[in-house]
Amino acid sequence: MASKYLRNSVLLIILFIISKEIYSQNNTHIVDKQLSASDYTIDFENYNYKLFTDIFLEKVNSLRKQKKSDFLFVNDILTKIAQDQAEYMSSIGQVTHEQISKDKKTYQLRSIYYGGSKRVDEIVVKVPIKKGKEIYTYKRVADDLLFKIYSNNKKFNQLINFKYNFIGIGSDVDKQGKQLYVSIILGNYNSLNAGADRRNELDVPYTVNQYGLKSLDKKLCKKCDDFKNIYDLQKALYVKDNKIFFSYDKLKDLKKIINQAQDAIAVDIVQKVQYLCNGDNIVDNNLFNRGILLKKVSSKKLYKNFELKKDVELGKMPSIKGDYELNLLLIKENHVCKSINPTYVISSNIAEYQDNLELLADTITTENISNYIPKASSEVLHFKIPFKKNKYIYDKSDIEPFIKSLNIPNFNIDEINLYAYSSIEGSDKGNIILQRKRAKSIVDALNKEGRNNIKIKIKTSYNWEQFKEDIAETKYNFFATKTLQQAREYIKNNNLEDSLESIFSKQRFAKIDMKVTYKIEGKDEKQYVLYKFNQAVKNDSLAEALSIQKYIFKQILSNKYSRDAIEQQEISYTKKTAGLLMNKLWLEIYKNNRKLADSKSDIYKLYELNPSNNYIFFNKTFCDIMFKNLQDKNNVALIQRSIQNLYLSNFPKETIDALNLKFQFKVIKENSEKTIINKSLNNIKNIIDINNIDMKNSLSLSYLFINNKDYDYAIKLLERFIKSNEADENVLFTYISLCSHFEDRISTQSFESALKKASKINKVRYLNLFDGTKLSFQIFQNLKIKQQYKKVVKIN
Repeated sequence: MASKYLRNSVLLIILFIISKEIYSQNNTHIVDKQLSASDYTIDFENYNYKLFTDIFLEKVNSLRKQKKSDFLFVNDILTKIAQDQAEYMSSIGQVTHEQISKDKKTYQLRSIYYGGSKRVDEIVVKVPIKKGKEIYTYKRVADDLLFKIYSNNKKFNQLINFKYNFIGIGSDVDKQGKQLYVSIILGNYNSLNAGADRRNELDVPYTVNQYGLKSLDKKLCKKCDDFKNIYDLQKALYVKDNKIFFSYDKLKDLKKIINQAQDAIAVDIVQKVQYLCNGDNIVDNNLFNRGILLKKVSSKKLYKNFELKKDVELGKMPSIKGDYELNLLLIKENHVCKSINPTYVISSNIAEYQDNLELLADTITTENISNYIPKASSEVLHFKIPFKKNKYIYDKSDIEPFIKSLNIPNFNIDEINLYAYSSIEGSDKGNIILQRKRAKSIVDALNKEGRNNIKIKIKTSYNWEQFKEDIAETKYNFFATKTLQQAREYIKNNNLEDSLESIFSKQRFAKIDMKVTYKIEGKDEKQYVLYKFNQAVKNDSLAEALSIQKYIFKQILSNKYSRDAIEQQEISYTKKTAGLLMNKLWLEIYKNNRKLADSKSDIYKLYELNPSNNYIFFNKTFCDIMFKNLQDKNNVALIQRSIQNLYLSNFPKETIDALNLKFQFKVIKENSEKTIINKSLNNIKNIIDINNIDMKNSLSLSYLFINNKDYDYAIKLLERFIKSNEADENVLFTYISLCSHFEDRISTQSFESALKKASKINKVRYLNLFDGTKLSFQIFQNLKIKQQYKKVVKIN
C-alpha cells in the first residue's frame, strides 16, 4: 500500500510538471484555440474526440520525454483501429480488447482490417467524465486517464516503450454520458503494411505459405531471449554450390534452445530490391518471413548431421537476381521465436577505462587536524662556545659551526644573554680584560648583521664551581677544600698552570642563551617549515605534524619547494607514524618518479606496521590489484573482500568505486574463464552510474561489453550521447552497429538521428555501412532512414 501511495504521489507531481510544460511550450502542435478549449467541460452529445486526442497526446509525449523515450506521432491507420474499438466499447459499456465481429475480433485483426499489420499493441481504459452534477473538463479527463495508466505497470510500460513511434488514440462517451472509453494503439514501421500489395512486382515473390508456423509463445521462447550469442547463429549460414548450409560448432549451446522434436530452424531469403525500391518496401509484415521462406529443418536432422561432422543443408537457393540476405528463423514446437537478421558490430581490443586513480596520501587520519599556515615563532637557544687559551678575537667562522650543530632554520637575534667564564689561573686584572674582550668579540660575531635593537647582557666570572667538580677525581682534589683565592695562590706559587691545563681548558667557555625569531620569508620558509615538522614528530605531536606535512605536500607539488624537502622529513619508523611515512613514500613515488613496482614492498611493510590505517590499506589493495596474479581465484576473492571492507571506511564511495572498477577491468583482462568475466561485468554494472560517465569512458566501457557480447548494456552506455551535438564519430558509428542487433531500435528517432549525424560527419564511412558487409538493408523498414540514405547517395 505504501509503495502504491508513493507511486501515485509521484504521478501527481509528474502530471503537474507536464501541465506546466504543455502550457509553456511555444512549438506545440495544439493551436491556442485548442489549448484554451482544454478547459472546456465535456458535452457528451457533442464530444470532440480530436480535441481530446491532441490534449492527451501532448501529456503522453511530455511523460515519454521525461522517461527518455521518443515522441509518438499520430498515424491514421492506428487511429482508425483505436476509434473503432473505443466506439465499440462505449456501445456495450465494457472495457475489452475484443469484438464480436470475426474480422475485428482482436486488435491484431482490426489492424489488418484497416490496412495495417498484426504487429501492434493496445491499451484499453475507461475514465469518468462527471461526478454527480460536476462535469469534467477535457484536461481533467486526460489527466485522470494518464493517472490510471500510470497506476498499472503493464499499461504504463507499454505507453513509454521506446520501440513505439506511432500512436492511434480513439475515444468515445457511453450512452449515459458518464464514462469515456479509450483505446490506444501503439506501433512502429512494422505495424504498417502498404507494401504487401506490391508482391507481384518481384520477379521471385516472397513466400506466403507459412508451413503451419505459429506466432510467438513467450513462455516457450524465453530461452531464446536468454541465449547470449544468438546473433552468431545467423553468421553460421553460408551458400555453396547454390545450396544454403548451416555450420555451428557450439552444439551444447544450441541444444539449450533447439532441443525438442518439433523444434527447428528455417531460412528466409530477403532480396535487396524489396527495400531499395521507390515507395513502400515490398514486404508483408503479417508474415513470419520477409522474403522467400524455405521449409524448416528439424532438430533431429540438424543434430544427426552434426554428429556426422557435416554441415546441415537447409535448402536450395532460388533463382533470384541481385543482392540478398539470409535471415535465420528459430522455431520451438512450431512457434516462431525469433527471426535473426544479419548484424555487425564495431569492436575494439582497447577497452581501457580512463581514471585518475593512484595511491592515496594520508591527510585526514589523525583527529583534530587543522590547516597549517607558517607563522614566525620565537625560541631561546642554548649553546656553549669554548675559549682557547689567551684567545679573545672571535669571528663568524668561529661561531657558525656551533649554530649549525643546533640544526635550526635561519633566524634573527632578539636578545643575547652571554656568560663568559674563564679558568681560575692568571691575574685578576688580566682575566677580567680577557673575559670582556672574549664576550664582546662573540657578541659582535653573533650580531653579524649589525642590528642595534638586540638586547645584550654580558656577565663574566671565574668558573670556580665547575673547577671543583672537575678536579674532585684527581690527585689535586684538595683544592675543593680551599677558597678561590687560596687555590689561585697555590697554583701560582707551585707553578701548576701547565699541569692543570687539561682541567683549565674545560672551564673556559661562553654560555649563551639567545632568543631568536625564525625567518620565514622567501627561501627561508622551507627550512623553517621542515624544522617545525621534524620538531612536531620528535615531540609526538602527530596531528600538528600531519597538518604541516599537508602544507609541505602542496608546496612540493606546486614546485614552490624543491624535492629535497621530501628527504629532509625526519620520521621515526613506528606504528603511530606509519601514515606520515606513507605520505613521504607517496611523494617519493609521484615527485621523484619512483616506480610503483620498486615501492610496493615498502607499502606492504607499512601495512604490516599499521594494518588499521585505511590509507595504507587502500594503497596495499591498489598494489594487490596491480601486481597480484589475478588468474588465481583466491587472490581475486581476497582483493574483492578488501575492496568491500574499504566501502565501510571513511573514503568517498566514488574513490572506492574507481578502485573497484580498476580491479574488475584487470580481472577481465587477465582471465578467459567466462564465469569469472561475467561476474566482473556484473560488478561493473553495479558500480557505475551510466548518467555520470563521460563520453570517452562510456565508449571504452561499451567496447568491453561488446567484446563480451553484452550488446544490450553496451548500447545503454552510448544512448544518452546520440542526440547530443557533442557525439563524436566513433560513438555514433558504434551505436549504429549495436542497433543492428535490436529490431525494435531500428524504428527509433535515436537511430535515425545517429545515422543522419554520421552521414554529415563522415559520408564515406556512412556509405560504407551499406556495402553489404555491415548494416543489413532491412533497416530500411524505417522509411525515414531509407529516404535519408537515398538523399545522401544522390548528393554523392
